[in-house]
Amino acid sequence: MSLANLVAGRSSYRIFSNDWHGVDLIEVARAANVPIDQVANHHFYEHLYRKWKTQQFEPEPGWIAGKRKWAETYRDLVLVHAPATSRVLSVGAGLGHVERHMVSLGMHVDLQECQSESLDPSDFPDSRIWVSQDLHPVPDASYDVVLALSLVYVFDEIAYATFLRDCHRVLRPGGLLVVSDHDPSLPLSRVKQWLLNKVKRRRELMWGWLRSPNSHRNTAEQSGFRYLEQRFYDRRYEAIPNPFRVCGLQLPKGPSLGQVLVFRRG
Repeated sequence: MSLANLVAGRSSYRIFSNDWHGVDLIEVARAANVPIDQVANHHFYEHLYRKWKTQQFEPEPGWIAGKRKWAETYRDLVLVHAPATSRVLSVGAGLGHVERHMVSLGMHVDLQECQSESLDPSDFPDSRIWVSQDLHPVPDASYDVVLALSLVYVFDEIAYATFLRDCHRVLRPGGLLVVSDHDPSLPLSRVKQWLLNKVKRRRELMWGWLRSPNSHRNTAEQSGFRYLEQRFYDRRYEAIPNPFRVCGLQLPKGPSLGQVLVFRRG
C-alpha cells in the first residue's frame, strides 16, 4: 500500500484461517492439492463443501438465523434503489442460505458458484444456477442487480478489478451492484497471531484480503461504477454509524462487523 492510499483511507491486508465451522482448512487444502499460502480456488471449495456434506458438520448456533437477517437487510437495501421485479444474480453463493431466504421473500434470484457441491438445484426450482469459475458464461446486460456477498475477500487487487468489470458487463445500464464484506479493524491481533505461529511453528491457510470501505469504493469507481451509499452493521446485524477509522480501518475490536456498499452501473 502506498502512503497516498493510506492517507485516503484505502487500506487492505491479508487474512488467514485454519478452521471453518469445525472443518480443518489445512486438511482440505492438502486434499485439494492447493498450497496453503495460495488463496483458495474452486478445487479447494469443492473439497470443502464435499467434506461439509459427507461429515455432516453443523454450523455455529445462530449462524443460519444470521444469514436470514442478512437476507432481509440485502432485500431492503436493493428495494431502496431497484424495483421489486428486478432480476438478481448472487455471485459466489456458497451454500445458498441468504439466497434461499431472499427467494422466500419474493425476489427473483439466480445463483453462481465456482463448484457444484454446495448447492442443491431442488432448493431453487425457479432460479438458474451458473456453475463456472467466473462470469464469462453469463450474457451481457442480463441482470438488474448483482450481489457480491462475503465473496470479494478471495480476490487480490488485479482479480478484484477484473471481477468488477465482469459485473459491469452482465448488469443492464443503470443496474445495481451490492458488495458486502467484513469490516476490518487495525490488525494488531494479526500481529499477535503471527508471533504465536512463529513460536509454535504453526502454519495457517491464506484465506484472502480484507479491505477498507474506501478501498472498495476506489476499485469499483475505477471499474465504471458510480457510488451510491455505504452502510455498517454490528454483531446483532443492526445498522450503525460509520465508526472512527485510522487509514480507513476501525480501531481494534471496532463496533462494525460488516460493511455493505452500493454502486450503480455507469
